[in-house]
Order: sequence, then structure tokens, then C-alpha cells
Amino acid sequence: MKTKNFFLAYLVVAVLILQNSFSQTKQTQSQSGREISLIPKFELKLNEKGMPGALSGKSAMCEISSVVYEPKGPLEPDTLFCATVTYKAIGENYFTEKTKTSPLNKAEAKIVKGGKKTLVVKYTKMQTQKDEESAAAKRNIKQEREIEKARTLPSDNSAQEQWKGAPTILRRTPFEFEGGNGTVENPFLIKTAEQLNSVRFGLDFHYKLIADIDLSKWGNWIPIGGTPAFGGSHGGQGFQEADKGSGKFSGSLDGNHHVISGMTIIDHSDDIFMGEDFAERSYALFAEMIRSKDFRQAQNNFVKNLGIINYTIDVSYTKLKNGCTLNAAALSPNASSRTFENCYSSGGKIKIHASRADEQENSLFI
Repeated sequence: MKTKNFFLAYLVVAVLILQNSFSQTKQTQSQSGREISLIPKFELKLNEKGMPGALSGKSAMCEISSVVYEPKGPLEPDTLFCATVTYKAIGENYFTEKTKTSPLNKAEAKIVKGGKKTLVVKYTKMQTQKDEESAAAKRNIKQEREIEKARTLPSDNSAQEQWKGAPTILRRTPFEFEGGNGTVENPFLIKTAEQLNSVRFGLDFHYKLIADIDLSKWGNWIPIGGTPAFGGSHGGQGFQEADKGSGKFSGSLDGNHHVISGMTIIDHSDDIFMGEDFAERSYALFAEMIRSKDFRQAQNNFVKNLGIINYTIDVSYTKLKNGCTLNAAALSPNASSRTFENCYSSGGKIKIHASRADEQENSLFI
């Protein structure tokens, strides 16, 4: 009996020692940190307003310190977008080369930068073949609707009233081209000055010249994306009446090694038409160029193989209002997130004169 009691006592002591040892080992492991094998599940979604967002699981080992979406939105339901997520290890836990991602909702995850304490992962929403076919069909329908919309804009007779006295006339030309459907793969083909003018009625499409374009008999050229008041470039410090009806070119233009010649913009007046304080005006082939709304099309935001020659920009204002900005260029004075390749100007003349009665200054950019 004594032997049995001794054995039980010995067993209890041994168990207590083992438990204490395990507790110390666990505590030591916690103090030195643990390897993070899997980061929380991450899902890309659009909310009811079309803004990109994410749903992420929780982890006691790491947390999200920042998320950057591209594009920022709002977006169409079928638009692909991505999120660059920076994770931060909590406490003494750490990331390793073996750390794995766990994306959801047809997203692809790629670790773009790794370290023991921070990990940067880029999530891109993916599509199945069925999704791509559905999205392509929807894009085609949308493309046809946009083309039809450009073809059926109101005639210029109903829109000219507000431009009476403007230095030039907004000419309505048919939204018809030598071929193409306005996509990057099959751009609208431009052969005449009238077709070049029609680009202003479809600013999101893609275009290609198939001949040299002569604008010498066109008269005063309205920048594409601009108005007869030469408005439409950023709109100064806010939208003004002269910007009504303007837009920004987000498509592409392949000059196909042709030239646009004879562009003329002339205005000699006391003040700019519809002049206001802090107004902004642009004089060029295009008023403003921006990148496509779809971030996947960034490589298609180009103007290439184009020459602009023998052009004349001659404006003079003697009584400008306060803080006005005048921009002049052969191609465009305002462009962002866009590639220009093998483009040039030659034989052109830009002349700008601006003055005020008082000592306040205006800005001129050439």
C-alpha cells in the first residue's frame, strides 16, 4: 500500500513538473515571437456606390496597416481593380518566405515586398472565362450605346445660342469614320478634317489617322475637349460658364506617321469671351488629355507617330480680369498619366499677349 501511494505521489509530482515545463516553453515561445504562416483572408468588393473596398479576416499575429486601391472609383460592376495591402506583424511575431496569402472572391494575390515586420501584397480581382465573355458582351453593348449617343447629339443650331459672340463656331460633324469601331484593337480611322473634328463628340474612343489632315481652310480651331470660348481646361478654380459642354480626351490617337497641318487659333479682343476672374483658357489641338477610366488600359493612353506642323496660335487680350490663366501648345497644354511617343511639331507660331489695367498679374503657359 505504501509502495502504491509512493508511486501515485511520484506520478503527480512528475505531471506538475511537466506542466510547468510546458508552460515555460510556451511562454518562452511567445516572448521570442512566432513565424506567421498565413495572413488573414482578403476579399475585393464594390459597395453600393461603386467604390472599391475589402473584407478581411482577423489575426492575432498581424494586422492591416494600409490599403491603396487602383483605381479609386466609383467603378462599374464589371471593372477589374486591385488593392495594395501592407500588413504589419503584431508584437514579436514575424513574416518569412513561407508566409502564404489567402485571397477570396476570384482574386489573385502577389507578394510585392516582404520583410520580417511588414509584408506588402497586391490583390487583383480576376475573372473566369465566363466572366470575361459576359464582361466583353457588356462592353460591346456599352460601346454601341456610346457610339449611338455620339451620333445623335443635338444639332449645333440648338446649342449655339450661348456661344453668340464667341471667337469661333462649334461645327457639328457626323460621328462617322472611314472604318473601325473605336476600340484599341480596331480604332476609328480618320481621313478628313471633318472626321478629326468629330473626335470631340467621342472623347473616350481610340483613333488612327490614315491620311495627312489639312486644317488651313477650317477657320478657328476649337481644341478637342474645349468650347468656342476656349474653355474646358481644368475650369480655372472651379466650373465656369465657358466650360459648359467641354470634356477631357481619355482615348488614344495613333498618327500613323501622318501630320496635322494648318491649325489656326486667333483671337484679338479686350477680354476673353465669357471672361471671369480666375478663368482658364486653352489653345491647342486638344484642351486636356487624361488617362482612361479603366486602370487596365493604362498602356493604351498614348499619342504616337504624330506631327503637328505649320500651325498658328495668336491671341491678344488687353483687359483681362483678375488671376486668369492662358495655356497654349501645339498638341495639348494639359496631360496626365499618358504616353507620348515619336511626336513632334514644326513650323508653328505661338503668340500670346495679355495685360490688365491694374498691377495684378495673370499667368501664361506655353
